[in-house]
Amino acid sequence: MIDVTSTSVTLMVEDLDRSQAFYADVLGFEVEYRAGPHFAMLGRAGLRIGLHPRGAKAGPAASTGVSIGLEVPDIRAAVAALDGVVDFPGGIVEDGTILRADFRDPDGMALYLVELP
Repeated sequence: MIDVTSTSVTLMVEDLDRSQAFYADVLGFEVEYRAGPHFAMLGRAGLRIGLHPRGAKAGPAASTGVSIGLEVPDIRAAVAALDGVVDFPGGIVEDGTILRADFRDPDGMALYLVELP
């Protein structure tokens, strides 16, 4: 089992500003974090939603539009703990200021581990 400190659902969006405004202004989510034009994290009532523009760095969610993120304090330890259970085809990658490792569940749903700075 891995140590998970928080979870989120990440949505691939066409327009980050428009989507952030919708979730914040219309649905009342609070903006927790914004990484310029690359990513926004919003939260409300225990649900955290990450918004990521569609594009080359979108990871496995690019094909489905949705992925589940698991924040971990030590991504290397988490990847090692899951070795032989899941496949990390891209290994651990540096994505801006974060470390991320993409994988899929047995039904092909996109998930990722993330270590924040």
